[in-house]
Amino acid sequence: MTIKDLTLSALFACFIAIGALITIPIPVIPFTLQVFALSLTAVLLTRKQAFFAVITYILMGLLGLPIFSGGRGGLEIVASPTFGFILGFIPMVLVINTLFHKISKPIAFLCGSLVLYAIALPILYFNLKFNAGVTLPLSKLVVSYWLMFLPTDFISMGLSYLVAKRMPKRF
Repeated sequence: MTIKDLTLSALFACFIAIGALITIPIPVIPFTLQVFALSLTAVLLTRKQAFFAVITYILMGLLGLPIFSGGRGGLEIVASPTFGFILGFIPMVLVINTLFHKISKPIAFLCGSLVLYAIALPILYFNLKFNAGVTLPLSKLVVSYWLMFLPTDFISMGLSYLVAKRMPKRF
């Protein structure tokens, strides 16, 4: 990796961390700028830069920096219901990055979102069942942890597209 790659990856890792900590108060669900930051990372950086930005963000959080949503950090996050989402950020960003410049922009974001939730929901189910003693029916899991978040995810992804469109070529 070049100095430029390392610098952009580090800057966007910080951008993702900041996005995770900014909460917009709306009723019912927590809405952070994390998906916006991740989506913008996916469309502005090269595949390698975006991958290392997300990996850096995750490693910083696992090492204890309070940069995950809600100001959480440390290894205990692995047992939390949201850990699947954190892991899902890696393939989500890679899928969006790969498809964004090749096919329809909305399809790229949709595929990234599907990959995220395909990874996040089974881990969420497992961590709720074995770490919190809560068993949710599949229908409630899908409605409560996927369908409820789709509108805010797509708003975030749409905004990242609009911002990226106004930016000059890739860094």
